[in-house]
Amino acid sequence: MLPERLSGELCSLRPNEDRLTKSVFAVLDAEGNILSSEIADTVINSHMRLNYQQVQAFLDATGDYEAELIPGEVRESLIVLSDLTDILNRRRAERGALDFELPETRIILDKNGRPKDILKRVRLKSHRMVEELMLLANTATASALGEAKAPFLYRSHDTPDSEKLEIFGDIAQSLGYDFRPSLAESQIYIKSFLESLRGKRHERILNMLLLRSMKKAVYSPHNLGHYGLALPTYAHFTSPIRRYPDLILHRQLNRYILGNGASPENHDIPYYENLGNHLTSREITTDSAERDSVKMKIAEFMQAHLGEEFNGNVSGIIPIGFFVELDEYFVEGLVHVSSLDDDYYEIDEHGVAMVGRNKGRRFMIGDRVMVIVARADKERGEVDFMVVEKEKNRGKRK
Repeated sequence: MLPERLSGELCSLRPNEDRLTKSVFAVLDAEGNILSSEIADTVINSHMRLNYQQVQAFLDATGDYEAELIPGEVRESLIVLSDLTDILNRRRAERGALDFELPETRIILDKNGRPKDILKRVRLKSHRMVEELMLLANTATASALGEAKAPFLYRSHDTPDSEKLEIFGDIAQSLGYDFRPSLAESQIYIKSFLESLRGKRHERILNMLLLRSMKKAVYSPHNLGHYGLALPTYAHFTSPIRRYPDLILHRQLNRYILGNGASPENHDIPYYENLGNHLTSREITTDSAERDSVKMKIAEFMQAHLGEEFNGNVSGIIPIGFFVELDEYFVEGLVHVSSLDDDYYEIDEHGVAMVGRNKGRRFMIGDRVMVIVARADKERGEVDFMVVEKEKNRGKRK
């Protein structure tokens, strides 16, 4: 993130205030095809700032946001955008764009910054409304700069590695799901497989494992297309408050498209290759830091629940134990093999179960278990559980 002075003020749309922006104007037909597009320097004076929950309440015709707080012209715009989102979502599905169902963690803090609840972040249609317009703008700007033969950083996502897909196929097969790696070069096939998991007890873990089988999206001056979005051309343009690569795109739009006096840069392709590698590396570091901060807050939260019992699902297997995701809170912790003192446990050949060598007792991905919170280390961001028993129909106890 850029400094708050920029991200929250100068680079942020604020109601009833003029803001200098770069805008994409696109004309679409009834099927969502782009008939024409234009990029321009503009001034935006927005009528309202709404959060996702407020917009969703309006779409669902619930809450106080339906009529009393939203002006008529804003309501009309939201209805049009909702209809457009349905069209663009349908086009996204038709071209085979992948849609992994992996909920994010939402940490509720008190006024002192201490966590008081850990929830799943629900993905609403209001989120998709913004996502689809971002995809539209990103695609239009990447295409325009590509046609102008301008050097810039594409957001590229290469096809998945066949060996990793083979490994995933073995895991899926061992859990009872038919996944054929030979067909997985087609996004349509993978999308169909993901849809077949909806509502199944292994949905989240298989979504996560399949995502890990994919290559990471990178910044590069070479257009490899975007496999996950099933787009031939894509770049990051829409969020200058969050990503430096967006600013690079804005500068090249000034030089090659908008003609506002900026002279073209003389940097060669190796310069952009090095820049893309650096920014990709920084993104990986930032993502890692964000994950660590979430783990620390989760561990801090669970310190107040030491000794309590919870029901949950086995969500992952590693050589030293297995992870359990709780029902009551969106929290995952490790059951270390050393805490399983009734046998000597080992990971099975497919990596989907922890099996006792002598008695054959197994803990498999998706199994229901009851665990006790044994340790919560904020500094390490670690939560450890101990198995009490296979799940019983009762609540937590201390």
